[in-house]
Amino acid sequence: MRILAATILALALSGCASSAKKDGKATTPPPTAATGKAKSSGASATVTEGQLTCKSGSDTRTLHVVKDERGCKTIYNKYGADNEVASGKASGEFCLATLNKIKTNLEGSGFSCN
Repeated sequence: MRILAATILALALSGCASSAKKDGKATTPPPTAATGKAKSSGASATVTEGQLTCKSGSDTRTLHVVKDERGCKTIYNKYGADNEVASGKASGEFCLATLNKIKTNLEGSGFSCN
């Protein structure tokens, strides 16, 4: 019985723990005007390089991959703030895959990306 109680207590304490955010910024987005979201039509093209801009009403988000001798970084700009959402060491393939995954998610939420 004591083992069961100790196990439940350990799970409860570890389940409630969370790591602090690095940047300390609030995660609540600023208020925006309500916009109708159109369903994305058909399959979308895969981005291989360059910058991607996605829009839904007045909400604009940008994605781009930065490559250098150390690897790559995927940068996502949301509400005017750049955030590094992925990085890779060998090639830019991982960063481009992450960019395309975010693009697919945004299009599924009613954004139009080009």
